[in-house]
Amino acid sequence: MPMNFYAIKLSAFLFFVPFLFSCGASRKASGSGKLSAVVKYKYANMMKVPVSKIENARLYNFIEEWWGVRYQYGGNTKSGVDCSGFTVQLYEKIYHTKLSRTTALQYKEAKHIKKQSKLKEGDLVFFTTQKNKQVSHVGVYLCNDYFVHANNNGVTINNLHDLYWEPRYICGGKMKE
Repeated sequence: MPMNFYAIKLSAFLFFVPFLFSCGASRKASGSGKLSAVVKYKYANMMKVPVSKIENARLYNFIEEWWGVRYQYGGNTKSGVDCSGFTVQLYEKIYHTKLSRTTALQYKEAKHIKKQSKLKEGDLVFFTTQKNKQVSHVGVYLCNDYFVHANNNGVTINNLHDLYWEPRYICGGKMKE
């Protein structure tokens, strides 16, 4: 093979290598004040909002870090987390606020928001997933009726009006200051 063939292959390889490594590195910029365009687009698309609505870099980088972490009852680490363990971690890291460890205590300590239209980013959202209708699940409101939480599918985002979640919604909650 002529020398030019190898020179072309090497040039192409050196041209594309920085792209391969830079994309993965910027995706999970933990605690960073910057949010990659890929992450912004992912969550804007998922929640059906303009990219400009995804502003809280710390929040969305946190969600990206925890995305897909498996569900584990009683868990509060990236090895496995339950719904209230996830809200405890999120509030500590993003809002520098200590929450009680259980969904029931978070519900009891929150100032309840009855109207979904009054929910703001960072408000807690409470659900009942049990036959006794008591509060048993919690997530964090994002925007456009979407919330992030840990459920049997792991850390994920759902809509308050999804067929499963809508009839189980109890109320939103602001943490008392």
